Amino acid sequence: MKLKILALLIIVASMLAVLTACELPFDIPFLSGGEQTPDEPDEGEEEEKEEEEKNPSTLEGLVLVENGKANFQIAYTANVGADVVARINKLITQLRSLGVEVPDPVSAAKKELVTDCEILIGHGISYRGDECSVNYRDLGEKGYVIKAVGKRVVIAGGNKEMTLKALELFIRNYMRITDKTKDIGEGIAIDETLNVLVPTTYFIDSFKIDGTDLSEYTIVYDIDRMADFNTGVLDEFREKLYLNTGIYLGTSDKENGKNIVFRCVDEVYGDTADFGFGAYVKDGSLYVECAYDNAFESAFENFAKKTIYDVVGSINLDKNFKYYSENVSCVYYTDFGAVGDGKTDDFKAILSAHQYANQCGQKVYGDVGATYYINEDFKETIFVKTNVDFNGATFIINDFGDAAYETRTLPLFTWLSDIVENYSGKTLTEKFGEGITLAKGDTTIPWLAGKLETKSLVVLWNKNKKDFNRYGANANGGADRHEVMIVEKDGTIDPDTIPVFDFTEVTKVEIRGAEDTPLTVENGKFRNICCQTVAATAFKAVYHSYHHGFSFQSSNVTAINIDHMMIEEPDLNVTATKDKNGETKANTAKYGTRDESYPYTGWFSFRYSYNCTLKDSKFDAHTVYYEDKTTSANPVAMGTYDYGANNASHVYLINVEQYVDDDSGIADAKFWGIMGTNGAKNLHHKNVTMNRFDAHAGFWNGSLIDTTIGRCINIIGGGTFLLENVTRVGDSSNFMDMRSDYGSTFDGDLILKDCTFLAHYGYNTAHGDKVNTTPRDGAARLLSTGFTNASEEYLAWDFGYTCYLPQNITIENFTYKSPLFYIFPDIPDAVFANNYGTPYVCTKSVTFINMDPLPLCSKTSLNVLNSIPVKVINTEEK
Repeated sequence: MKLKILALLIIVASMLAVLTACELPFDIPFLSGGEQTPDEPDEGEEEEKEEEEKNPSTLEGLVLVENGKANFQIAYTANVGADVVARINKLITQLRSLGVEVPDPVSAAKKELVTDCEILIGHGISYRGDECSVNYRDLGEKGYVIKAVGKRVVIAGGNKEMTLKALELFIRNYMRITDKTKDIGEGIAIDETLNVLVPTTYFIDSFKIDGTDLSEYTIVYDIDRMADFNTGVLDEFREKLYLNTGIYLGTSDKENGKNIVFRCVDEVYGDTADFGFGAYVKDGSLYVECAYDNAFESAFENFAKKTIYDVVGSINLDKNFKYYSENVSCVYYTDFGAVGDGKTDDFKAILSAHQYANQCGQKVYGDVGATYYINEDFKETIFVKTNVDFNGATFIINDFGDAAYETRTLPLFTWLSDIVENYSGKTLTEKFGEGITLAKGDTTIPWLAGKLETKSLVVLWNKNKKDFNRYGANANGGADRHEVMIVEKDGTIDPDTIPVFDFTEVTKVEIRGAEDTPLTVENGKFRNICCQTVAATAFKAVYHSYHHGFSFQSSNVTAINIDHMMIEEPDLNVTATKDKNGETKANTAKYGTRDESYPYTGWFSFRYSYNCTLKDSKFDAHTVYYEDKTTSANPVAMGTYDYGANNASHVYLINVEQYVDDDSGIADAKFWGIMGTNGAKNLHHKNVTMNRFDAHAGFWNGSLIDTTIGRCINIIGGGTFLLENVTRVGDSSNFMDMRSDYGSTFDGDLILKDCTFLAHYGYNTAHGDKVNTTPRDGAARLLSTGFTNASEEYLAWDFGYTCYLPQNITIENFTYKSPLFYIFPDIPDAVFANNYGTPYVCTKSVTFINMDPLPLCSKTSLNVLNSIPVKVINTEEK
């Protein structure tokens, strides 16, 4: 206790000694207990003033803080970044914790003077005086400046990071404030001549174009075309150029003096070659050009990297400088992430590649050796507007399962015309007026003159008239009258597409451009894993057709070396008697289980197309499956096709062949037709081998040259049909079939030259039979119709039009193996009378050239047929 008392006395004594030694400038209430009088002068204040006069401030230079108050205000520009703003706020908070009165920082956008003294942080502050401006060329991206300008301090870096660094250095080295600072003493002052400049060290110390320093140049760009792609490439170039040279170039949209010119052009030529991207010096300026707007950025990046960005030292682009690259004229699927391993779903990558290429016209390439797998990502068609070379790659399209069933009508690739116009109802009358018509045989469409942008494929419709009313197992009420024509801008109709129907009224007009830019697609193998029945149809085979192939809805498209095949098709179960639900099925021994698969509507589809070609290619016949109608004694086969044409004109197949089994050939009835068309004109095949030529309703004008056909040649329509050097094989009594379900009509001329009919027994291998090449020993005929055993119901059927037998038939050097060959079946004379609902027009003439005449029919009692004029011409005698 004594020690504690002694220690307390010592402390009190010490305090009294200190107080005694000091000259107190103010009263200490707790010592004196007195009170100051408000109206009387404070002796402490007078003594303080005297003390200040005796000890004036020792702060020299630009005083920032004095007597507990900041003389400055901070102003910063918008480009300094969030980190710099945070550091400013931290400084303000720290000064206030040290007892300094500091105003809040403000935006430098506030142009009026805030205080006599400012700390300005960032660029763009020249309105405070030119001396406050920061020159990028002097600073560089990796440099910084700290300088006193009168009563201002300017702090800036070449980028946000360097601005923060400069601010930190100023606070630490010149304001002398750190996290450990507890007292600022008298205040804070800095040298009025402070000027710290730390510039960037540049990789390029000299850059000249045709002998002129880069600093004399301006960046010029084509404002009209450059808007089509990301003009940020210019800003990036300017920044990187500045980073490497310290030179910050201005920009303009007009050439004036020395320029670096960026522009998009239609074509880039380097000497005589055509390239996609180029750069060259001309008349002292550097021109950078690209023919593909969407590739400008990447192409320029490659050019600049090789020519500028990776250079150290000096650059001199003399007057002979040239740089060209054609790589940007094409894209590859792997550029967009395609794997091509046959397992990864590559649809999205393939879609993206074409979408990108379509923007400006790049050619699309597949990757050599790749196998692209298409599965559940396939949810939209891929539009193609540029040339394509698959480079021999294989595409596997998986049609098996529910996902494929939902998208079954989608084509994988679609070529769509640049012009697509449809008019009906109000839009029809607004465009073409009231009461528009067209008569059979008209050569012009006056109301279209001046209304077409270009030569066009035109389809006219009359919904109030039905044609091609089908008879038989697939009977229907027909289709709205419609017809395809090729029409010039002045309304003139192409002679090969003259109308064959009367249009007493037109209810719809469809127009597609017929002068699209020619495109080529080539060198691809396509394999469709065959669809099979799904739960959505209770696993029944119904006529829900699939597509998932090529759709040509354009003009002037050529497909070359395209190889298509169906794979993993389910086998017809020809012996089973139960369906998948365990129910007994009718005629299973003959027709199979009938619920294995769905049909295909045409893998190669020419729809609303003009002047399109498939050449040097292979396609596939599809297994015949039957619609699952358990109440039908004879289930209907579902037509399934690899090639279709609808409302198309001038479609060409050249050097095309069908995949066949070694044992069966192109006449195997197990497979349905390669071909099925409706409303198509001018179908021309040359050097084609396939199982059937089947031109359904509305075929006009065509040719088969150097061609072999297996199961049948079916036609309905008219015009001129030329068959030259055509070989017909198969288990049939007929060289050609006039489809009876559409009235066996052909309003036109048949010309057969150097054709051969090889009919055999047992060529139908639908049930595994081997081919029997024994020649048929019975009679055969050139044409078949449905008249021989036609019922009165059939003869009275209204097909929607007058029916014709071929009007003029010319046969030259025809070869056949059957012991008896004639032209027509035994058609009763009553067919040509008007006592039935539909009258028929008989053939006008038959001409034989360089051969003995064939009998017109097997019976001589058919007065109408036997009265047809016959002419025999021997050209060798002439």
